[in-house]
Amino acid sequence: MKKKYFLILFLIIILLITGIIIFYSSQNNKISLKTSSGVVNFNNPETNKNFINYSGTFYYNKNQDYFFSYNKSYNTISITINNPDIQKTRDDAEKEFIKVLGINKSDACKLSVDLRPIGTLISLFELKDINYGLSFCSNSIAFPK
Repeated sequence: MKKKYFLILFLIIILLITGIIIFYSSQNNKISLKTSSGVVNFNNPETNKNFINYSGTFYYNKNQDYFFSYNKSYNTISITINNPDIQKTRDDAEKEFIKVLGINKSDACKLSVDLRPIGTLISLFELKDINYGLSFCSNSIAFPK
């Protein structure tokens, strides 16, 4: 009889430990960022093998046309356009950004995202060195045609 209770107690402890580990792991896969427009939960770049950690800033550079980064210390997000076809590249970068972070456009607009072309493109197209924002957000600035 004692063996039966010991076995049941052992199984309960194993289930509790497993549940705690699963809960802790799922919490680390998401980052909750409080913004002025509400809380945004997005995929944690630290757990994504496509991000490279360089001194606390996580860079996603799977494509040479653009890259984006997340700075953990300052909770800042940047998208840099690196291709002369700036509008198409902006669209592609924004789609990938939403997909990789696991958010929708509405949540993306709650984040403070600095989107701008790389310096050489600013000179080439005589653009302003400003934050153009995400094209689908109300505060975005269109690239000149």
